[in-house]
Amino acid sequence: MTAAVALLSGIGLAAWSADSDPDPVVVGKPGQPAAYVDTSQGAGPGMSADDAITQVEKSINSPYITRIAVADSGTSGIALAIDETAPSATDGQQTALTWEAAIAQGAIGELMHTDQARMSEVLLPGSVSVHVPSGDGLSLDPLSIGAVAPAQVFASSRDGATDTELSEQAARTLEKFGLKPQVIEIRRPLGAALVVKASLADDSTIDWTLDDLRAALWGPTHEYEGILIELMSPSGESRLVAGSSYRTGLDALWFAPGQDARFGARHFTPAPLDLEAAN
Repeated sequence: MTAAVALLSGIGLAAWSADSDPDPVVVGKPGQPAAYVDTSQGAGPGMSADDAITQVEKSINSPYITRIAVADSGTSGIALAIDETAPSATDGQQTALTWEAAIAQGAIGELMHTDQARMSEVLLPGSVSVHVPSGDGLSLDPLSIGAVAPAQVFASSRDGATDTELSEQAARTLEKFGLKPQVIEIRRPLGAALVVKASLADDSTIDWTLDDLRAALWGPTHEYEGILIELMSPSGESRLVAGSSYRTGLDALWFAPGQDARFGARHFTPAPLDLEAAN
């Protein structure tokens, strides 16, 4: 089964279950650009595309991204071309690569924006090309941009949490869900983005959903500007890969047969932010 990609914002959210809410619950009033946190830094730095790309390439510490360039520039925004390398081109790997590119794209748009109301006014849909050791290449689905508000300050940036602190926090959360952490990594496109890979036995009893896990990792004040989750068997076989990029509104999901029902997997609908707890 191939990866499915949707927009987190209300302009195109796809869902796997019939009773899921087609629109995410986000901070802000109906009709306004989606915002996932209540803190804004106001007008953006307005960097040039080249300068923004250079900064993000240096900071993101992605094992896959090899090159980012401007593919097209127009009056309505710019489109980015992102090149990546990967050990394989499986459906789960493609989901992870899509996420890596999306958080880079969102960070670049954030550095470029000035007073635009939506990230889609800064960026056009981008393209992603992937190269694998066999020498083969493939193109992923275009990186769409949702009606998402720029200038959002996620909690990990506001609170100055270190990578070690964030990793230890994520490990504790995974263990509460009965998951054994295999990999925990922090990307730094701007603020922190979280990558977790965890395993559990195929016969384990699951009394939670993917949304429950993702919300717990994100925390009550919404720590990260992106989260990638991979759930595996103890032998390392991928069962589910889910990635969300909150600066662009992109959501990617892949699951092995039957794993959607097992984990209640669907495209992400954020829980409402508890503004009293956050302030």
